[in-house]
Amino acid sequence: MSMKRFGKAAYRIANEARLASRHGRFFRPFSAVIIERHRLHNREDWRRKFEPIRREPRSIDLVERIKQIFGNSVRYNEDLKSSEWPNRIDSYEFGEFLGQGCNAAVYSAKLSNDELEIPNSKFGVGFNEVTDILAEVPPVSKVVQKKYPLAIKLMFNFEHDKDGDAHLWSSMGCELAPYPNAAKLLNGRMGNFTPLPAKHPNVVRIQTAFVDSLKVLPDAIERYPDALHTARWYESIASQPKTMYVVMRRYRQTLHEYVWTHHRNYWTGRVMMAQLLEACTFLHQHKVSQRDMKSDNILLEYDFDDEIPQLVIADFGCALACDDWQVPYENDDVNLGGNTKTRAPEVSTAKPGKNVKVNFEMADTWAAGGLSYEILTRSNPFYKHLDTATYQELELPALPSRVNFIARDVIFDLLKRNPTERVKPNIAANALNLSLFRMGEDVKQMMEKCGISQMTTLLAGASKGLSQKVNSHLDQVINLITAETIMANLAPHLISRAERQLRATFLSRMNREDVWRSLQYFFPPGIQLDTSATSSDCFESVSSLISSLSNGSKDFETQKKPMKNGYNAPLLLKNVIRTDSDGINGIVHRIRSK
Repeated sequence: MSMKRFGKAAYRIANEARLASRHGRFFRPFSAVIIERHRLHNREDWRRKFEPIRREPRSIDLVERIKQIFGNSVRYNEDLKSSEWPNRIDSYEFGEFLGQGCNAAVYSAKLSNDELEIPNSKFGVGFNEVTDILAEVPPVSKVVQKKYPLAIKLMFNFEHDKDGDAHLWSSMGCELAPYPNAAKLLNGRMGNFTPLPAKHPNVVRIQTAFVDSLKVLPDAIERYPDALHTARWYESIASQPKTMYVVMRRYRQTLHEYVWTHHRNYWTGRVMMAQLLEACTFLHQHKVSQRDMKSDNILLEYDFDDEIPQLVIADFGCALACDDWQVPYENDDVNLGGNTKTRAPEVSTAKPGKNVKVNFEMADTWAAGGLSYEILTRSNPFYKHLDTATYQELELPALPSRVNFIARDVIFDLLKRNPTERVKPNIAANALNLSLFRMGEDVKQMMEKCGISQMTTLLAGASKGLSQKVNSHLDQVINLITAETIMANLAPHLISRAERQLRATFLSRMNREDVWRSLQYFFPPGIQLDTSATSSDCFESVSSLISSLSNGSKDFETQKKPMKNGYNAPLLLKNVIRTDSDGINGIVHRIRSK
């Protein structure tokens, strides 16, 4: 090779080395990957390569997002918590006798190795130091947990001459209708029995259930001798007498006891009605009928006498849970449920015969109407004065004038004789829930200012085709309701635990169509409606409501920052609202922060 050719080759190699070093190929080898990526992305064919499978980001609807927040977060739904409970009777220590029925006795209980615990505070889930900023109200004193926080239902076994436990599960399994693990325990022993698939804050909490040896307690021979294996008629008994035990959360009082030991408060009564209807909504959704809705089977939990209680439906021994509302009624031997005085008209008027079926779809909903009378007036008209089979709707006693008009109308619609004319439990629950939100002024006036009143005329024939603009007005109200509920959870000593849970339950299941239907209680069809409200009126109304929650309208008017989604979060954080314990219609108090 001549020197000339060698010089050219050397120059070329040196130039490539210089370029390589410039682009980092030799000294920064990974930079070449970045250069290649940019080169490919600048090519037209590369940019279009994945267009057929590219997906646009899906926008989440406001209502769906709210349902996710309140339905999937432990902060707002304590029923999402789970724990394991022992399935041996020796693991529990029995306390006092609580009550007895035809099929079981109930005792207070606790775990044998359980120690008395003092919780950090009464406030529960969601409490934090933000509470000290929101208000000048001092923290409530700590509450000592019950010594016996459980209740064990000892089921009566009248067949101690049978071995095994299959007959116990099949004959007593209805008690487990509210227990989500019941299907696994029963293992097909009850045919098409379909228990509730999940827990609910207004349905009795069953921790576990099991079959074990019969525990003869000191008072057993005196209270229920016929349910023991020592009953005189047995010629022979099983080698090991057994029975079923149902371990539940212990509650403080029945509804019947509560209404006669507490002063009437119509706001508290409305909250209790809403909780009862939320439970009925949950049962109706899963085709379960309790069929024995009386005040002794409604349990309440509260810590202080002036606190709004948490309400649950209990005692599912007569429950219908087979994924079908129809029950064949060919003869009088068919069990139609509990007390005849609390049976719905379509049940109490049924006559046995060939191909006759009784429909229980709206039976619990009707019974909730009678219980609502008892909550508000201490008297259920069907216990003594009216016969469920023959009463007429005009015979229903008048409610006190101080009862909220929404609660009054809901009760009369629950007690319609014709089940097809009866209001659905979810619609009734929606109406009561909306009436309970404390928005700084009357809820109906707030909705009128948002332009909702004239929109209800669209519900008659176009509820499925509500325009986006119409729904935006409803979304303004939902936004405000959600913000108020979140604030209530941050300051739990201002609003009762039961009411906070009720709000979260409502928001976790709501949908626009049902909310629109429930608004007919606020704006009945045929009334003169205001058609002058506009979108800006709605915005101004919501703004004025937020102003009432802030330090005053003057501070709100001088606020320079624009509001987002119809409310200003910093302003909302300045104050929290609550209702006076003696308030009938939810009198609002402004709690100023420092």
